[in-house]
Amino acid sequence: MSARKHNVYAGLTIVLLVLFSAMGFSQHRGDNLRFQGLDLVNRNGVKAVAMGGAFTAVNGELDALYWNPAGLVGLEKLSINANFNSNENKWRESQDYRPNRQLVTMSFILDGLYRPNPEFNGWIDNEAFFEDSTYIVNDPLLGADSYSEEAADWQKALDNAGLTNLSAAYPINLGERKLVVSAGYNANIGVNDYDRNITHLTPHPAFDGYGDLPERVVSAQDSVFINWSDFERQRVGDLRSYHGAVAFGWNENIRFGLSFENVSGQTDEFQSLNRIGVFELVDGIQIFRFNYDTLDVRLDGTSDFSATKFNLGTSVSFGKLAVGANLRPGYTLKREWNYTTTVATADSMGTGSISGEDNLEIPFSYSFGLGLAPTSKFQIAFDIEHNPYADANFVLAQDDATLRNWVDQTTYRVGVEFKPIEAISLMGGYRNVPQVFSPDGAADDEKGPEANIFTVGASAKVAFAQLNAAYEFGSLKYYDTYFSNTNFAYQQSSSLLVGLTLSY
Repeated sequence: MSARKHNVYAGLTIVLLVLFSAMGFSQHRGDNLRFQGLDLVNRNGVKAVAMGGAFTAVNGELDALYWNPAGLVGLEKLSINANFNSNENKWRESQDYRPNRQLVTMSFILDGLYRPNPEFNGWIDNEAFFEDSTYIVNDPLLGADSYSEEAADWQKALDNAGLTNLSAAYPINLGERKLVVSAGYNANIGVNDYDRNITHLTPHPAFDGYGDLPERVVSAQDSVFINWSDFERQRVGDLRSYHGAVAFGWNENIRFGLSFENVSGQTDEFQSLNRIGVFELVDGIQIFRFNYDTLDVRLDGTSDFSATKFNLGTSVSFGKLAVGANLRPGYTLKREWNYTTTVATADSMGTGSISGEDNLEIPFSYSFGLGLAPTSKFQIAFDIEHNPYADANFVLAQDDATLRNWVDQTTYRVGVEFKPIEAISLMGGYRNVPQVFSPDGAADDEKGPEANIFTVGASAKVAFAQLNAAYEFGSLKYYDTYFSNTNFAYQQSSSLLVGLTLSY
């Protein structure tokens, strides 16, 4: 074994820790694998989804098992339900680099308008310009929407389908009181997460946002070396959950409910950082050299997630008006991870393995709902849910310089139901879901970008059977902005859900 290859093997873990912790000094696009994709958003129940998730104050529906257990009290018969789901997620990004008077052609390279000729590796940029006859800068794309497929530097799609929910509820009359016991199983909580940054720079020329290279980097050496890499991260898998609930009706107007949920499952994931080349900023960082170089670092493995949650719900009716509340005490989401690691240079490669356990301690959260049914054919529901994620605590097996605290999330939901005839229901909904991260350069770094999600649905009853269907479409647009560039990120999700409920 050569000395160089031996060093790759011997220093593998050190390289991984140093390199991946150094990502924190690049850009927000490129966070390490931790709890991404575990967005904790409730998507259980076809009718609940069709009404935009505004289900905290809805009574007499089996879907209440997942939203507010007190709403189970309105069930009059044994109910059994099965739901199926098919969904697709898309991600794309467009990075717009802006030339500046100091390093003009670096922006052309990073924006894909010019690719350096390998024959001039290590040349001062302006020298290569005069000697290289292929030094041609392409025209930039003008007039395209920065969030569109036309403008995107890359696009990725992931999908999954399968059984979503199995649930049942059984009402028991206790004189003037009513007791309902319920249980549910979700076999397909789809986890689809993807991120890519094709111009991952370490350190970033505008790491400090609107400014130059960090002073500590510039003063540390005569030249500043900036690693240009292609970062990619993906997590896919299906989690499962078990639900149980007991609901109690004190009288016709006041209801209480208690439920638990146990979530567990495994995801397959990888993360890679493949170096394309190195910019060497010289002469007071006014000019630069560029060298193609190879150092590929990759993690492949799995994460096992688990958590147990409890919900305490209540619902009160006042004629045509209903009010509901659902309280969730804090809980811990655990992640046990195991990775195979690979580090490769142009002429050597080393492998190894790392593992650990991370915990995300999530604080107390709550939701309130208001339902209004002015007639027997029409109802409208409003929800607000607050998750104080800024108080969440990350307990990690390894220090992670890319880790940034989550921000609070307040979600608004609205849903309507219209019954043209007794056996048919038409539904629609909307929810506004802020993300748990704040983009770089945001005016308010305590608020996440907001996804807008629209839903439609219908249900039909025949004898003791009810068929439900819902379609959901959501999109998220935001940008990270720096002195040197702006990253326009777009995410899209669509889901089709169908379910069958039997009541005896």
